[in-house]
Amino acid sequence: MPWLLERSSEMGGEPCGHALMASCPPEPFPELTPDIPFGYAHVNGDLNSGQRTWELSKADLGTLLALSKRLNLDGEITPVMAWGMVMAHSRFSEMKAEDFAKLTEEL
Repeated sequence: MPWLLERSSEMGGEPCGHALMASCPPEPFPELTPDIPFGYAHVNGDLNSGQRTWELSKADLGTLLALSKRLNLDGEITPVMAWGMVMAHSRFSEMKAEDFAKLTEEL
């Protein structure tokens, strides 16, 4: 997290890491073991940058969505909850890649 905070305040508006926690800062925890699902499946660009993402199956994502509904966050929502709301929208099936890009920019 310190990397994101430093970069967000020093890079003059340049994107600083991730939208809705889709990606993580490079090398966030050096003690990560190979059995943790943290890889490059959703990273665009230079794989040598160190940036990686959590790799979840649809079942794991479904579990996170279900669990997130049980949290009492006093009106706040988690990134998983936000994606759950997007996926539950009546017009979700009509969304195209450019719609997701615009949504990501606005959030």
